[in-house]
Amino acid sequence: MTRVSLMILLLVSALLLSAPEAWATDEVSSEKVCSYFDVLTQLNISKGNELYTMTRPILDYRNQTIVHLEIALYGILGMDEKEQMFVASLLTSLQWHSDLFSWNPEDFCGITYIPSIPKKLMWEPDIIIEEMIAEDKAPPSPFLTLYSNGTVELNRGMVVVSTCLMQIFSFPFDTQRCTLTFKSITHTDKELRLLAQGSNAAPG
Repeated sequence: MTRVSLMILLLVSALLLSAPEAWATDEVSSEKVCSYFDVLTQLNISKGNELYTMTRPILDYRNQTIVHLEIALYGILGMDEKEQMFVASLLTSLQWHSDLFSWNPEDFCGITYIPSIPKKLMWEPDIIIEEMIAEDKAPPSPFLTLYSNGTVELNRGMVVVSTCLMQIFSFPFDTQRCTLTFKSITHTDKELRLLAQGSNAAPG
């Protein structure tokens, strides 16, 4: 009886030593795996849920939506003194908060943001440039970025054809100032407020 017990013990030891990779694989496979799809499912963001695109993402309609606007000038593509207009390449960044979407990153393997949510699935502010006199020719950005704290971000490039009152009597020692005014088409100041970010933008 002692002999049989010893043989079984030796056999188990041999199995443990001969297949360390198998035991290691089982340990790794037990770790939790998460995806962006898990977060989107939890938030119920899908093509069929059109309610998220219709109104501002707030729980109390009396609350104002704050939109942070940052502008970077890539370059002046052209100026026409006779027509009093100029063409500029801009990169704009809009950020606002959604009361409807947030999650705890610890519940989803540390996922803190989703980088490519189609714009048609979520509300975005209808911001235009008042001085624009031609349609923006830059391809629109199709995606939004959603952060776990509810912040939504939209980055897009723009080709702006705008009016600009130019005084060139002192050329070539003149300085021209061209103003771009960003505003919402449908929302009042009580509903939506733009806050300028960066040194090149001033609040209106």
